[in-house]
Amino acid sequence: MSGANVLSKRIYSGLPKLLAHCWREALAEAIGTFILVFAGTGAVMVNSISQNALTHLGISCVFGAVVAALIYALGHLSGAHFNPAVTLAFWTSGFLPKRRLLPYILAQLGGAIAASVLLENSCINIFWYDEGLFFFTLEK
Repeated sequence: MSGANVLSKRIYSGLPKLLAHCWREALAEAIGTFILVFAGTGAVMVNSISQNALTHLGISCVFGAVVAALIYALGHLSGAHFNPAVTLAFWTSGFLPKRRLLPYILAQLGGAIAASVLLENSCINIFWYDEGLFFFTLEK
């Protein structure tokens, strides 16, 4: 047995049963969603901080370019959903097996939350908290 097969077998045997059959696909979804949310939300934050220097067109271009790059880089692994709504649409259309639905959605939510937390913690000085709204937002 080659070294790669032994490593793959060790990784596979240590995973929860929920992810055992599709951990590569779920990891691709988590990474892709992380990058998409980080870049897209980061573009919105840059636009807000720079008094609309990026504009809506610039934000749209960031989202479009990131999605195109992610489809090219990760599409062959997972189908490049990067959005729970897209995953649900694929499942209801019969293009995604039921056993992959929950791992994909959990991976996407995890990637999105991780990107949001990283953005919030890296730009903590520009946020303010409004107790009436119960969440952090950018200053106006």
